[in-house]
Amino acid sequence: MELYRLDRKRPILFSQAAIIESRGKILLLKDAMYKKYWMLPGGLLEITESLSNGLRREIWEETRLRVKPKEIIGVYDRWHRNWKLHTGRRMDVRVIKVVYVCTKISGQVRLSDEHEDFRWVTLSKVRELPLYDIPRSALRDYYHTNL
Repeated sequence: MELYRLDRKRPILFSQAAIIESRGKILLLKDAMYKKYWMLPGGLLEITESLSNGLRREIWEETRLRVKPKEIIGVYDRWHRNWKLHTGRRMDVRVIKVVYVCTKISGQVRLSDEHEDFRWVTLSKVRELPLYDIPRSALRDYYHTNL
């Protein structure tokens, strides 16, 4: 019996993101490619990494912050047709994203070229910003309210 049928044209990407808390606010990043949308810091897991190590690496690469993961707020699963990567490549992909709540340990935000702006925001400001679907779902779970 064939257990899995892997299709190279339809990969599954495992990703992680962080709701980084500091002084009653959370960090959001503005996407440099789709300039309208805000997102949580994070990214794709390398094949040899644990989830928490991959999360810390991605946060460092994108923001130059050191964080401490506290808990998983949720696991989010989305199918994307013709999804555009930051490299410009397009593909059909299933993204499974694990979102952690993290505490900022040290550092000042310095953005990578994947993002054009950042904000430390409260819940009232989160409601005003255009967010991607998964960050919106994760923040809804985090704040226990509709956004």
